Amino acid sequence: MIQVRLSESKMLLPVRVTPRGGKDCLLPYLAEDSVIKIKVSSPPEDGNANAAVLKLLADVCDLPKSRLQVASGEKSRSKQVAILLSSPADAETMLTLNRLATAMQTEPSDCFQVVAACG
Repeated sequence: MIQVRLSESKMLLPVRVTPRGGKDCLLPYLAEDSVIKIKVSSPPEDGNANAAVLKLLADVCDLPKSRLQVASGEKSRSKQVAILLSSPADAETMLTLNRLATAMQTEPSDCFQVVAACG
């Protein structure tokens, strides 16, 4: 189960990145996963892999790239990606999680657990 941390202004997603991994994609969800697994073709140099991760997530979630940022783990394969919410609306959060789950070939209730109170 992937824990998504949620506050009024952002949602934090745990991500594991494989740079130089061929095409940019989210990997299918497996029951033992605790992170969203992403492969990007970009190398982990000069922030290229991070930029590719943010672009891919923005495309999948149908959000402007300006609303995503690497919150922690900029130089690590394990990262926290923050999605800045336009409002504290549950509908936007659920729509985003639905889009992510679809890209990971599963259902949101099968892979995401929303935990309140991220900073």
